[in-house]
Amino acid sequence: MSQHLEVWNHVRGIERLSLCDWPGHPSCVLFLGGCNLRCPTCHNGGLAWMPEELPAVDRTRVMSYLENRKMWLDGITVTGGEPTAVPDVAALIDDISCFGLPVKMDSNGMRPEVVEELLRSRLVHTFAVDVKGPFDKYPALTGGAATQEQASANMDHIFGLAAANPQSFYFRITKVPLLTKDDIETARGYLPTGFELIEQNFVPPGRNQHAQTDPEKRRMSGDVVSRSNRGSNPESLEVQRHSGPPAVQALGA
Repeated sequence: MSQHLEVWNHVRGIERLSLCDWPGHPSCVLFLGGCNLRCPTCHNGGLAWMPEELPAVDRTRVMSYLENRKMWLDGITVTGGEPTAVPDVAALIDDISCFGLPVKMDSNGMRPEVVEELLRSRLVHTFAVDVKGPFDKYPALTGGAATQEQASANMDHIFGLAAANPQSFYFRITKVPLLTKDDIETARGYLPTGFELIEQNFVPPGRNQHAQTDPEKRRMSGDVVSRSNRGSNPESLEVQRHSGPPAVQALGA
């Protein structure tokens, strides 16, 4: 249990109900802080690079919420940041697996060994993996955090896992300004046979200083930060995640 409690220190936000994070699955979304990339178009930069500035989510309240609402949810989405960069993330997934809800994890694919472990242990039902673009553009797309060679090796590992487990993966790409149509077609060509590359439109920042993607425009307003953090931190998850109406009452409030 001590291991489970420690990993909860990385949970920095929650959205009680999302209809767009996992298509076809109304889900609760847990946001994990920290990331191994530095993408200049990141829409959750504060969460990814300065998670210590956001309050940790109270485990007891989250577990109580999931217990009370599990009959109305079709799953739990674990996102970030980059969940696979969180030490012992499997312990967190194991903790929430007691509710019998399938788990979907968002990932950039740069830690395929963690994805493989979670897949092998059946802790994660579905992985949504972002393909940034052609491998030779990964250095620019990731803020210099991934070389072309690293991107190729890591994503090839992911694609191999997907080919062997086609029901457990889907792939996305955001059409950021650096990418051309040819770049997107190149990235599409990396995918194993039978897979579709879902294109997400890049939406330039408006009042929010972050890069939004298509699903965010359809996002319901939710509980991404605690009430005590609202209005006091301009880089809060509520600000970064969407620009919709004010969030409803905080979890447990």
